[in-house]
Amino acid sequence: MQKYIYSFPKIQILGFFLFVMMIHTHGQKASMDSSVIRQTLLLKSQQYHMQAANNLAIDGNEIKMMAASLPATYNWYVAATGNDNNSGTQAAPFRTIQYAINRATSGQAIKVADGQYVECINYNGKNLKIVGNPGNPSAVVVDGNRVTATVIMRNVASGALLCGFTITGGSGHNVDLSCGGGIFLYASSPILSDLVITGNQAPGGCAMATIGSYPTIQNTVIYNNTCISLSYALRFHQQSRAQIYNVTIGENPGSFCSIGATYSSYVTVRNSIAYNPAAPYELVLLNSANYLGYLSYIDAYYCNVRGGTSLFNENGQGTITAHVGLINVVPGFVDAASGKYQLAANSPCIDQGDPAASWNDINFPPSRGTVRNDLGAYGWQVSAQPYQVTPRGITFSYDLSGNQTDRKVIVIQGLKKAASAQVFGSETMFGATGNTNIEQPPFEEMIGEQTITIYPNPTKGELRIDINGGEIPKGAKIYLYNASGNLLRQWTQISVSNKMDLSGYPAGVYILYVQLGEKQSSWKIIKE
Repeated sequence: MQKYIYSFPKIQILGFFLFVMMIHTHGQKASMDSSVIRQTLLLKSQQYHMQAANNLAIDGNEIKMMAASLPATYNWYVAATGNDNNSGTQAAPFRTIQYAINRATSGQAIKVADGQYVECINYNGKNLKIVGNPGNPSAVVVDGNRVTATVIMRNVASGALLCGFTITGGSGHNVDLSCGGGIFLYASSPILSDLVITGNQAPGGCAMATIGSYPTIQNTVIYNNTCISLSYALRFHQQSRAQIYNVTIGENPGSFCSIGATYSSYVTVRNSIAYNPAAPYELVLLNSANYLGYLSYIDAYYCNVRGGTSLFNENGQGTITAHVGLINVVPGFVDAASGKYQLAANSPCIDQGDPAASWNDINFPPSRGTVRNDLGAYGWQVSAQPYQVTPRGITFSYDLSGNQTDRKVIVIQGLKKAASAQVFGSETMFGATGNTNIEQPPFEEMIGEQTITIYPNPTKGELRIDINGGEIPKGAKIYLYNASGNLLRQWTQISVSNKMDLSGYPAGVYILYVQLGEKQSSWKIIKE
């Protein structure tokens, strides 16, 4: 599996250590005037932003990429069946990750076997590569048990790596600003790759928070992290500089936005998806009165951002720039409600990433379509892994290039009359009753406790949407988008049985988006 590391210009590193020194003198008499510090931070933040504007290609002056691999060998091993009294070899692994960290020295690598590890881990300032299961990060779970941030890095150099884990159970207790539920970084520059960050909570930065740090985050899924107060899912603070590549940010309850940059921070987002329907915004620059004049920047390239260019910037404290390739569509995940954030076969985010060859997808599955970059966590350098399956009896078949060749729908008996093993185009329908007097069986999916049934699809005009299995949440809505992601219609009076008249729309493909409280699902509708 090929990965990437990054080397930054010397002037950037110099500025970084200048800022670290400034942080450590906080509360003491500063050695330079605060206005000078502010101007230094302002100029550096502007410099990063201008570099990005002038270098759309990834191999420009902004950053340099070097191909690298995961460690060929490991110095220490950890397994759920191990013991911290062992020697830490592959044959006699340790039991806890933290014990392996304590034994390791900078530059070493730690391999963690599949299993659940209830602990918080702290790199202790060491430049370590810690690797779980990149092909199945859900198999290696690090659970912070609400003690503090699940992963903490302070003063960790740019060679550090965290790859192939599910990070969960973290909180913002006992970390700076009470931010950083899942991951907290302070003056650190790691690569965070092939991660699932979910089930964490904090007053701010419920998934991740950084202070004066330069992380690279890639091929990572971030969802269902809870902000205790209306705040950021990801917060980059105090001259942080983040590179976000092929990341999927889904719904994170209580968050004001998906990505927030504050106090002279700079964030590049590329080939990523930010789609949290419950949040007011996705990308935000926000400075309190204490930080006015410290400009921050966010540059987005080839991304699917809910709301498109409808972004939030308080008091003009910097610039959020939507560069080439920005779209605003319902992403079309396999099943976001179940944490399955791979792109469904009909997702409009397939092949929408940066067309440069350096961003090509390499593993099919989980990538789809052609080699052009797929938006989100399952494009580009993501590790090889199987396609996720749509629940409730819907299965797909694919060719070697990841193209859908067949879709089988198992129709639940008692819903509607269904044909027995009929073929409609490329779809094979398996009915439960054997009747053949209905043209198309209904499609069914679970959203939380509710069962959503949609039929007929394709439709010549009338579309039925039935919602069963519990009280319909207040504020439930149904949206209809065209294939370009433009909102065509919105329904707010939702009942158990709903009829939608699509006869006034031309033949083609549409996206139907059903939102029930905090749960949502998207469907491809074919209008004949």
